[in-house]
Amino acid sequence: MHTVRHGFCTLLAAIALCAAHPAAADEGGGRFKIGYVYIDQEGNLSVNQESFNIDDPLAISLEDFKYFMDNGVMFNADLRRISLNNRNLAVSSSKADLFSVSLRDNRYRRVYDSAETYFTERESAGGTMTISPSRYLKLFGGFDYTDKHGDDLVVFEQPSDAAVVRSDYTNQSYSIGAQGFYKQSSLRLEYRASEFDDRVNKPSDRDANVFRASATAAIPGFERAVLSGGYDYRLDKLYAYRSELKTNQGWAATRIHLPLQFSADYRFVFARTLHEGNGIETDNVLNTVAVGKTWNRRGGLRIGYENRIADDLADRSESNGFLFNGWYSHANRVFLRALASTRDKDIVTGSTLIGDEDYIRYRVSVTADGGMLGDVSVQYQGRRKENKDIGSTVDYRSISTTWRLDTKKLGSLAVTYAYYLGEYENRSTNFEFSDNMVTGTITPAPYRGVGVRAGGTYYRSRRDLDIEKIALNLGATYSFRNGYYFDADYTAYNYDDFLAIDRFYTGNILEVSLARDFSL
Repeated sequence: MHTVRHGFCTLLAAIALCAAHPAAADEGGGRFKIGYVYIDQEGNLSVNQESFNIDDPLAISLEDFKYFMDNGVMFNADLRRISLNNRNLAVSSSKADLFSVSLRDNRYRRVYDSAETYFTERESAGGTMTISPSRYLKLFGGFDYTDKHGDDLVVFEQPSDAAVVRSDYTNQSYSIGAQGFYKQSSLRLEYRASEFDDRVNKPSDRDANVFRASATAAIPGFERAVLSGGYDYRLDKLYAYRSELKTNQGWAATRIHLPLQFSADYRFVFARTLHEGNGIETDNVLNTVAVGKTWNRRGGLRIGYENRIADDLADRSESNGFLFNGWYSHANRVFLRALASTRDKDIVTGSTLIGDEDYIRYRVSVTADGGMLGDVSVQYQGRRKENKDIGSTVDYRSISTTWRLDTKKLGSLAVTYAYYLGEYENRSTNFEFSDNMVTGTITPAPYRGVGVRAGGTYYRSRRDLDIEKIALNLGATYSFRNGYYFDADYTAYNYDDFLAIDRFYTGNILEVSLARDFSL
């Protein structure tokens, strides 16, 4: 984490230096904000997810900072709640066709019991960098870091006991690579390493190393066809058991653009994984073929077939899947999209943990531009998964519709209604839920420096669940002539689980802040 903090300090120092740069062509600005957060809550603090990560009292932020230098270098910073534990920080710098660098850091807390005695905190940080010394070469790299610690409270139904599970681990990874370009061809090389360090359960310590190489090229004399392929090597180690997994994977693909706006795709993947502990080798083979057709900007259609095979000599499974994807646009006012996919997996020889499996997924959506009446969208989707050998079925469906209206004179309005239905059953039990949710926001146009806003969500879950949840948000902003802003934001939460007397929550959160826009 010292590296992360040092990186933030370096970029912030660079921003400060740029702010003092005397060149007249340089320009930039942002918003500095200082606020006070007041929280009043009662009930079970573990049931309302939206209030887990709220912290108080003093919040300092630097929002939407941008600085442009006359040599083309740009700096960005968005530093939310710097002074609080739920901070969310992001800084970046870039110059077109030369380099880009970005860093991020954020914290999140999760509560597991009513009195907030058991909770976990997670800090995540990361960064990426690219350098292009020439138009034929790009160098890149990055890192990710996660640190989680705290106590999880796990409640078992049978027996009705609770267990405290301690979490204290770090997970970090980094990558470096290069990509070369020449005409319509490219070559990419990348190395990635990751390490998981569990300070509570040391036998869980493990790491992974991955090397990837891939290339893409157009066929000389036949530019309609593009070939691509690659090779991956991955080594996973679990130190406590002296166990290793070695995976070698190769793949090849091609896309051909045919006359009359037709296209054809094919992809082949072969991977072999060796378990050093027991000597078992597992082969995975994938073949995918698809054909597509477009009609200028009016519509498109794509149909595909996929075959997968997994074989370790003792157990062999094979699956066949189909894909459909289509869209249609009418006068750029009505847009229709539909997709569906299926997969049927069979155990050819031997056995697996869940056996045969059938899977289907589908989604249909329509969006219409009503002009002065706003935009309307409707979406219906579903998923179904069936495992005949273990007698389980999962069925999920949902439908949602949204109306949005945005005008300069009156402001904006958005209303969404969604209905979710889920069913699960196996040989011993079943579970069902049906959820209704309504959300809405309204933001009238500002009047003489005064802006107001309001929003809310109503959620009701029935059948095997019986939960009601309400959230209300009210806000107001006043803009002073000298660039200052006063903002007040109030949010109220109410949560009730009618099947458990101790699962209720009421929360009131008020944040008042003073902000100022500045320019450099």
